[in-house]
Amino acid sequence: MAFYFQPITQRNIMERSHLKDYIFINFMFKAGYINKTQNDSYIVLWKEISNLLEEPDIIAFIDYPVEHSLAHLKNDEMHGIRPEEFPNEEIKSKWITGWHAEYNNYRDNLPEHLRQRVLVCNHPDDIETFSDMIIQRAMFIRR
Repeated sequence: MAFYFQPITQRNIMERSHLKDYIFINFMFKAGYINKTQNDSYIVLWKEISNLLEEPDIIAFIDYPVEHSLAHLKNDEMHGIRPEEFPNEEIKSKWITGWHAEYNNYRDNLPEHLRQRVLVCNHPDDIETFSDMIIQRAMFIRR
């Protein structure tokens, strides 16, 4: 999961919605749910929207292992925190694994100047430190 933080001077924070569209459509194409024409058409639209957005100052990337995400989803489903969105565990695993791969591919292929803005959290136990790091970076940029 990735979060883009827009320039502090504008006081805007953009969460992953627009990025997730790109991740989602690439996953759908690679998994065979849509054809190349549909994928290409969507990517053209996505690029046009991207051109309207400011580049982020900070990209916060939460890169937990697939197994953690699957266990967290299962726990939330069992406790009624979120509905069961997948028809079975095999499809859930396919989607979560695919999304994870797409997010990493997207991050790994960012232009160099944007890769330098990526902050990564690899483990749930580190999320508080990671949050503090984001806040510190944002405060530094704001100055």
